[in-house]
Amino acid sequence: IKKLVYTARIKRLIVCASIILALSVLLLVLYFNNSIGSLLAFALILLLSNIPASLLVVSAFIMGFIEKAISNSYVKEAKEIREQIIQWRHDIHKIAEVGMETFETAKYVSNELTKMNISHQLIAGNSAVVATIGKGDKCILLRGDYDALPMKEEVDIEFKATNGNMHSCGHDLHGASLLGAAKILKAHEDE
Repeated sequence: IKKLVYTARIKRLIVCASIILALSVLLLVLYFNNSIGSLLAFALILLLSNIPASLLVVSAFIMGFIEKAISNSYVKEAKEIREQIIQWRHDIHKIAEVGMETFETAKYVSNELTKMNISHQLIAGNSAVVATIGKGDKCILLRGDYDALPMKEEVDIEFKATNGNMHSCGHDLHGASLLGAAKILKAHEDE
C-alpha cells in the first residue's frame, strides 16, 4: 500500500510539474514569438515522455529563463519609476471617490496618460478609463480599481483624503500600479 501511495504522489507531482512546464512554454512562446522554438519543442518532448528528472531540470531552466528575462528588463524599469508610482498613489489617495462616482480620479488618470502620450478614452459616464498601447493582433488586458470606501480617514498623513472617503482598500495602489505598467509598456510599444 505504501508503494501505491508513493507512486500516486509521484504521478501527481509529475502532472503538476507538467502543467507548470506547459504554462511556462506557453508564456515563452507568447513572450519571445517562437524565437526559441527548438528549446520549447525539446521541453514538450520531455514533458510527453514523462521523465521526471528531465522534466524538473527543464522546468527549472525555463522558470529561471523567464525570471531572468523579466528581472533584467521590466523589474529594473519599475524600480526606476518607483518614486513616480508612489506619487501617483498619493495623488489618487487624496481624491478618494466612491463606487462609480470616480470622475476626478478618472480625470487624473486621463491627464497622466495624456502626459505619457498613451491613447485612451473615458467611459462609463466619465468614471473609468480605457487605454490602448501597442500594435498588432496580440493583446493583453490589465485591469484595476481606483474607487474608495465611504469612511472618514482618521490618520494624519500628508496625502490624506479630506472628502469623507478613504482608500482603505488599496485601490489607490491599483490605479498607480496600472499607470506604472502603462508607462513601461509604452516604452516597449514597438517590440
